[in-house]
Amino acid sequence: MKRIPWDRNSILLRLTLFMTVLLFGQSVLLIGALAAGGLLSRTREDAFASLTQKVITPRNYLQSEMTSRWSSLYPYADQFAEMLPPLAAAAQGDAEREERFLTGAMPLLVGMLRATTASGAFIILDNAGAPDHSSLYLRDYDPTLNDDDNLDLYLVAGPSAVSTDWRIPLDKIWKSRMPRAQTDQPFYNKPMTQAQQGVDPALLGYWSPPFRLTPPDIPIITFTTPLPDADGVIRGVMGVEISLYYLQRALPAVGYRAPSDPSFLLGFRPSRDEAVRPILASNAALNHFVQSGAPLPDDSSDTPSLLTDAVTGEPYYASAQSLELYAPNTPFAEEEWSLIGLVPRDNLLEFTLALQRILLWSFLASLALGMACGFAGSYHVTRPIVDLARRVRANRPGSAASLGKTGLREIDELAGAIKEANRRLLDSTVKMSAIIEMVNVPIGAFEYREDDPRVFATDGLWRILSLNEQEAEELYRDKDLFVRRLGILMSRPEPEEEYVYKIQDAPVKWVRINMASAGGATLGVVMDVSAEIHEKKKIRFDRDFDSLTRLYNREAFRRRVIAALENGLSGVCALAMLDLDYLKPLNDNFGHAWGDIYIRTTAALLNEFCPGHCIAGRRSGDEFMLFLHGFTSRADVREAMDSFYLKLNRHSLSLPDGTRRAIAISAGIAWIESADVAYDELLQCADFTLYKAKKTAKGGYCISDEDDGERARPMEADA
Repeated sequence: MKRIPWDRNSILLRLTLFMTVLLFGQSVLLIGALAAGGLLSRTREDAFASLTQKVITPRNYLQSEMTSRWSSLYPYADQFAEMLPPLAAAAQGDAEREERFLTGAMPLLVGMLRATTASGAFIILDNAGAPDHSSLYLRDYDPTLNDDDNLDLYLVAGPSAVSTDWRIPLDKIWKSRMPRAQTDQPFYNKPMTQAQQGVDPALLGYWSPPFRLTPPDIPIITFTTPLPDADGVIRGVMGVEISLYYLQRALPAVGYRAPSDPSFLLGFRPSRDEAVRPILASNAALNHFVQSGAPLPDDSSDTPSLLTDAVTGEPYYASAQSLELYAPNTPFAEEEWSLIGLVPRDNLLEFTLALQRILLWSFLASLALGMACGFAGSYHVTRPIVDLARRVRANRPGSAASLGKTGLREIDELAGAIKEANRRLLDSTVKMSAIIEMVNVPIGAFEYREDDPRVFATDGLWRILSLNEQEAEELYRDKDLFVRRLGILMSRPEPEEEYVYKIQDAPVKWVRINMASAGGATLGVVMDVSAEIHEKKKIRFDRDFDSLTRLYNREAFRRRVIAALENGLSGVCALAMLDLDYLKPLNDNFGHAWGDIYIRTTAALLNEFCPGHCIAGRRSGDEFMLFLHGFTSRADVREAMDSFYLKLNRHSLSLPDGTRRAIAISAGIAWIESADVAYDELLQCADFTLYKAKKTAKGGYCISDEDDGERARPMEADA
């Protein structure tokens, strides 16, 4: 085989050189123009500006809520001042007059709670020299739902007569008077200290960082302001609480968002000299920022800051916007609250990075294409024209063409063009498979046509479909056999997922199969999504189940019950609210670890309660909920409850001091008369019945019946 000399008059040579130079020049010109025009830097700046704006809008909303709604207390301060007994009477220890004041202030405090839509409202009198404070503290665990009879309120602190007169339950941390240990915190000390130094009370509204009144209590923030009497003497503080759960709902929700939309952290720092620390995250994915307390950027920079997640190592861009909660030159102006929006770097700069990759690959592809065309067009094989035609006709589809020389330059050029076209067709398939392997994405593709019995597939498809190579070759040769096998694989769709199918049990494997048909051809893309589905299932489990008891958490239980009610009642149904007795003494005497064992043991028994007829959930620390359904009669429900309490009597804990403690639990049961009843109404009814059980049948249960009245069934003592 002879080497063909370069011919300056050859059309092939000229076209090869022309294409190489043209493609190379166009690529250089395009990249140079884009770089000189500042396109890349402009896209980066636009991304930063977009992030900043996406943080400013929710910052303004949260700032408005905190300054205009939640802290609107001053109209009520004057009314409370007129109601306060004289200081002389308080100094003489007239506790009865203070109690009358607190009882009389109840309607006004309820009105303040409703008007501010806070999760709690309180008045705390100073009572200098006393070990505790006269106080009135109300809490609403869900301020978005208001009950006309105030049955959604709880008394955290205050005279028990208020609970009786207003028919509201006592909170689990209730005290008739608030101990000074609970008020020895900034929410009380800071405004009181400044007020006692003569500062105008109107300037002393104070937002506290998160804290708990007691260790078992929920985390809250508060807005407090000094409370003067009619003579201007500071007698205590008044304020509102915002639970962190309620505050989290004021942050922008996650929902279905674009990848470049930020998640949010609420930050706080006591002074400008200290770093901003996270106190609340808008979603669970950022909770480790709050737990680690890592410093966050402040609003000193106009552009987002780059920070690295210490846990995952992922880089984020963060934009911080401070909340203007205090007027300048006021006592608490140094304390700063900030809303910080975080977006993964690659998500925020997705367009910029994609543009850079496109430019780079365009340049390399142009250079490679020019060189390939130049080298491919330089050599030809001479063969007779007939031999060339025969070889072309005999060439097997899907294989590289092997053509001989003709001795004619024009025909050689034609042969080269045919060979190049065939090579590019094969090369595109090989490149696609190579690209898929390089990016390490478990993805494959296939195609079959109506007029062809074969199936064309990428190299890795058989692995993704859990086939062996021999079986795959048989399927690729027979289109009908392949389609039947595909139908079998797609016969087990994954619930709550689109186009996802479970194709293997050991080990479990899921794939996503997308297919489209057009022009007599069917194209399919198959992707191994096992890791994604495993992660989603874990996220759903963590979202719906309580970590200590493995029962449904409060929100998941709510969703399950509402869904069951929407499907209609199945037999006799009831909602039970249960409260674990003697948990606090157990915690106090043996530690919280034994309290957790007590809770878990109870949860295990609840989980075994009437399988198929019960949904069990944990509402809070020592409170549980049961949704009983599918019973044939109310008597069956009572029989099931009696059996459950007998089972409780047979279970006891062996404590470290050698004694045994029987599991004791009080319960209130509300019948479900109609599927149209509101869940919160059921919950309140069961909670009210539980309250009666705690008073009349502690360690047993009460049933609220319409036909035969309330039934109290105390549990018999364990011998």
